[in-house]
Amino acid sequence: MFLNVVIDALERGWNHFVARPQGMMNFRFIIQPILATVLALRAGINDAKKTNPAGNAFFFGGARSELSRTLWKGIKVPFFIGAILDSIYQVIIHQGIFLLELLFTVVLLVVIPYYIVRTITCFIGRFYFKKKILKNSIK
Repeated sequence: MFLNVVIDALERGWNHFVARPQGMMNFRFIIQPILATVLALRAGINDAKKTNPAGNAFFFGGARSELSRTLWKGIKVPFFIGAILDSIYQVIIHQGIFLLELLFTVVLLVVIPYYIVRTITCFIGRFYFKKKILKNSIK
């Protein structure tokens, strides 16, 4: 009984998610990843300048509590904007809010792009700023 309810919810959620790019408010599929990318670029550059660990240190060790606060500080604005936009969409289209669908959409459109871009930007930025510091110290 419970398993059937969960499977039905997952199936409905996936069908709703796949139908969204063609439907109303499809601009969210462009705006949310762009917003997350811009904020991640800014945060990744700041991490590289401060020689903070990249986002992957969150999973592989390091100062996890401080790093998780830093990651949440950067992601909270696009996360909540994405949640609000998806809530508006769900109320208009489905006359209710489905929490699992909302979380799935926000994680897929905001959190994953933010994490990937921030990590890559920090990694590349470290090499750039290291070279810049070396050039300035030689002069």
